[in-house]
Amino acid sequence: APGGMLSVPLPAEELMAEAGTGLDLAAENAPGLSVASGPTDLIDALQAKLVARGIDCQRIAIDIAAHSRMLEPILPEFEAFLRGIRLSPPQIPILSNRTGTWMTDAQATDPRYWVDHLRHHVDFRGCIATLREDPARLFVEVGPGRAMSALAQANGAAPDRVVNTLRHPEQAIEDDAYFLMAFARLSAAGVPLDWSPIWGEGRRRVPLPGYVFQSRRYFIEPPSGAAA
Repeated sequence: APGGMLSVPLPAEELMAEAGTGLDLAAENAPGLSVASGPTDLIDALQAKLVARGIDCQRIAIDIAAHSRMLEPILPEFEAFLRGIRLSPPQIPILSNRTGTWMTDAQATDPRYWVDHLRHHVDFRGCIATLREDPARLFVEVGPGRAMSALAQANGAAPDRVVNTLRHPEQAIEDDAYFLMAFARLSAAGVPLDWSPIWGEGRRRVPLPGYVFQSRRYFIEPPSGAAA
């Protein structure tokens, strides 16, 4: 059935206390950013109440109440479908949106896990916390825009360690130029990249002048984290 989702700059517990009965927590995206999900009329009422308190909310561009109790009628059919296909353990480490930590082989191959994944809230905050346990981690957003990059930074990832690879629709820049810029940022961060598909093999050595270059420093320091 039709429904809605509302992103609210509140901790999950505080948001659900405001939401009352009838709505569910769909996602915990950051320490102070959560998503409520449920019937459209209840989402509208919650938004009006929060806006009246001066809390800026954002409707998510989706017309169903994902991760809410409104999905329960389709869960048996979804589970039956999953039991009809072969589920395999992941070949690379993958984080679980249910637990916020590394997915186990048992979870990946259990149809009930994926039913719960569809029904219950997404713990994006926990996933980023797990990734940040490695201080050298780089966060690369593979998709349009910068929503995941912004959420990673909201969870404490340093701005110079977060790279999104495709421009936002409102950014006036060519797609290939934006991607090359992202590629260069990864290279500058120390990622060993294969440049041959970009430069080809036709480069030539260019002799440099014999005099010493000017030694003034023009290095652009990495940006510091922005205040909330």
